[in-house]
Amino acid sequence: MNSERSQSSPTPRAVFSGFAYQALNSALLPTSAAPGEFLNPILSGCWPDPTLIRVGADFHLANSSFTQFPGLPIHHSRDLVNWSLLTHAIDRPTQLRYAGLSTSRGLFAPSLSHHAGRWYLLCTMVDAGGNFILTAEKPEGPWSDPVWLDFGGIDPSLFVDRDGSAWIVHNDEPQGPPRYDGHRALWLQRIDLQTLKMVGPRRMLVDGGADPSSRPIWIEGPHLFRRGEWLYLCCAEGGTSLEHSQVILRAHSLDGPFEAWQAGNPILTQRDLDPSAPDAVTCAGHAQLVELADGSWWASFLACRPDNRVRRGGHWLNGRETFLLPVQWTADGWPRILPRRERIPLRLRAPFGATQRPQPASFRWQAGDTLDAYWLALRAPHAARVVDGKLHLPVRADRADSSEQTPAVLLRRVQHGAFEAECALAPPSQGVAGLLLFQSERQQLRLLAGRVGSELQVAVEQVNAGHAQRVGALALGHGAASLRLRMRCDGDRVSFDLATTDAGWRALPASVDARDISVQAAGDGLHFTGALIGLYAVQAFSP
Repeated sequence: MNSERSQSSPTPRAVFSGFAYQALNSALLPTSAAPGEFLNPILSGCWPDPTLIRVGADFHLANSSFTQFPGLPIHHSRDLVNWSLLTHAIDRPTQLRYAGLSTSRGLFAPSLSHHAGRWYLLCTMVDAGGNFILTAEKPEGPWSDPVWLDFGGIDPSLFVDRDGSAWIVHNDEPQGPPRYDGHRALWLQRIDLQTLKMVGPRRMLVDGGADPSSRPIWIEGPHLFRRGEWLYLCCAEGGTSLEHSQVILRAHSLDGPFEAWQAGNPILTQRDLDPSAPDAVTCAGHAQLVELADGSWWASFLACRPDNRVRRGGHWLNGRETFLLPVQWTADGWPRILPRRERIPLRLRAPFGATQRPQPASFRWQAGDTLDAYWLALRAPHAARVVDGKLHLPVRADRADSSEQTPAVLLRRVQHGAFEAECALAPPSQGVAGLLLFQSERQQLRLLAGRVGSELQVAVEQVNAGHAQRVGALALGHGAASLRLRMRCDGDRVSFDLATTDAGWRALPASVDARDISVQAAGDGLHFTGALIGLYAVQAFSP
C-alpha cells in the first residue's frame, strides 16, 4: 500500500493575521454616560430575551442564542449597568444537537433562577428536543447536561414559593383548539427540584392574554414573583416585532384567578409611537422585574433601534438588544415600567449612583492574541486556532448559506447601524476566505479572496432571499503576499475595499443596500437574531 495515499490529506487552512471592527460616528448614540448615568441599551448588538436576577449584591443576566455556539451567554454585574460576559451555559457540543436548525430556531428565551445555593437555567430547544433545565453550583459553571421536561410550548420559568414548593410557568397551546391565529395560553405545573421531574397535573393560568376580548396574540415569556400580599404574573404579548408589549396580572395565590391590570396594561410598549423617528426604540417587551436591596425595582427587556439617523426606513441590523428601566409601583400595588405613549429614554439616572463605562465602539484581534469569549460559530464549536501567532480557519465545503451545514466561521455581534470591519490574510492556496456579514442563511454578504487557476481574485457575493450571486470582483493577477479586505456600512449602503502590500485601499465595483442584510429582509417578526460579522473560509466561490 502506498504510505502517502494511506494517510489522510491535511485540511487546507486560511491564515489571518488581524481583524478589526469599528463603529462609524454617523450612527453612534452617545458613547459615554455622565457621572451617575447610564445609556440604553445596556447590551448593544444581538442580546435578545434577557432574563435578570439578583443574588445578594450580584446581578446575573442570560440571553437567547438560537443556533449560535457557544450558547446561552451569562453576564455578571454589581450595578446593573456595567456588565461582563461570565460564561456560556452551553459550551460543549455534547449538550445539544443543532444539526439542521436555521438561524432563528434552536435556543429560545431562557430563564435564570437561584434557590438554596443551586443555580437553574430553563430554556427551550425549538425543533430539537423541547424544554429542558440546566443546573450549576455557581453561575460561571460548569453547567450540567440538559434534563428534558415533559411539556410542550416555550419559555419555561421557575418559581419557588414561600413554602418551598417549586413550579414552572410556560407558554403552550390553549386547552381545546385555538380560537384564532396566535392564540396561546400560560400553564403551571409543579416540579421536584431534587429529581427535576414534573409532578402532578398541569393547570392553565391565562387563556389568550390580559384582555381575551381583544384576541391578544403570542402571550409568552412569563415570570412569577411575589411582592407583599400579591403574586404577580408578568408576561409578553403581541409578538416580538412592532406590536410587542409587556402585561401584568396578579392573584393572591397560585390557585388564582389571575386578574389583569385593566387600567394600566400594557406596562411597557412602543407600538403607539412613530417607529421612524430619529431616536425611536421599537419592539419593546419580554421584560423581567428585579427588586434591589433598597426596595427599588428595575426591569430588563428587549427592544430594537431602527437606523433612522441615516435613513428613515425603520430597518435595523443589530436585532433585539437588552435595555433597562426603573419600575414605578402605584399606590394600589401595580408595577409600571413606562407610561403608555412615552418613548424609551436612552439616557437616565443609574441605580446605585453608578456611572456606566463606555460600551466599546470597536473590537480587534491581531496576530498573537488569544480568542475571547465573544467569538461565535454556527451550530458547532468554531474550528479557529491560533498557531504561531496567526489565526487559522479550516477551508471546508460547508457553506454559510446552508442550515444543514457547519461552516468555518468566526463571528462577532454587530453593535451599530454604521460600522466598518476589515481583516488581514494571506491569500489561501486552496479555497477562498475573507469577511462574512451574516444576518441569516438567506441574507448575507461575503468579501472573499481566492485563486481561480493561477489568478488571485477578490469577489463580493450577496445572498438575498436565499439566492447567491456575485455583485462585484477584481482580478489581481498572480497575487500578493498579503491582503486586507474591508466592508463599510454607513447605515444606507455597504461598500467593499481591498488593499495589497504594495498599494493602498481601492474600492471594488460593488455597493449593496443595507436593508438587504437587515432583520426585516430576513423575516422581521419571524427572524429573531441580529447581524454577525467576522471571518469565513470555504472551498470555492459561489457558483
